[in-house]
Amino acid sequence: MTIKQMAEVSGVSTETVSRKVKEMYPDRVKNGRPTNLIQPEALCVMSELRKKNFVEPLQNDKLPTQNDKVCSFLSERDIAIISQIVSVTVSETIKALDGRMTTIEKRIDDRKALLPPPEIKPRDHINMIVREYVNKTGTPHGKAWGELYRQFGYRTNTNPTTSAKNRDMSILDYIDAEGMIETLESVAMEIYK
Repeated sequence: MTIKQMAEVSGVSTETVSRKVKEMYPDRVKNGRPTNLIQPEALCVMSELRKKNFVEPLQNDKLPTQNDKVCSFLSERDIAIISQIVSVTVSETIKALDGRMTTIEKRIDDRKALLPPPEIKPRDHINMIVREYVNKTGTPHGKAWGELYRQFGYRTNTNPTTSAKNRDMSILDYIDAEGMIETLESVAMEIYK
C-alpha cells in the first residue's frame, strides 16, 4: 500500500502516515518515489497510528509492535514444520520427475532404433553408381565419367565439360553449383543400372 492509501483507510493525514513510515521503515522511504509497503508492513504502520487498534490484522495473526522491524507472523516452530514439509514434497517430486525422464529417454532410444538410415547424398550416389558400373564392366573410370557427362549434356542441352573448364572448376563441382546434381543422378541411374 502507498502512504496515501494508508492515510485514506485509517482516517489520518498523509504527513502522519509518512512520519510513522519513516520511523518504522526508514530504508523504504526514498525521496521522489512513492513508498509501497507490503501488507504486513502496512498493517504494522496502521496499527501504530494515532487511532489505536483502528485497523485490526486477521484473526489468527500476531499483532506486531513498534520494535518489530519485520512483522513476522510465523514462529520458528512453524518455519521448521513448513521447511520439513517442503523438503519432503520436493524430494518426492524430484523422484517422480526422475522416473518420468528415464521413461522418456528409453522411448527416445527405442524410436532412434526404428528410424530409417540417412539417405545418400546425390553426389555420393553418383560416385557409387559409376564405381559399380566400372567394377561390373571393367570400363576405365575416365571413360565412364566422360560418357555420363556426354549423356548429361545431350539431355540438358549444356556442355558441362567446357563450362567447368572456363570457370576453372571440376565438372562435378560445376554441375553441383548450377543446381543440376539431381538431374545428373537420374541420368547416371538410367544409363548405368
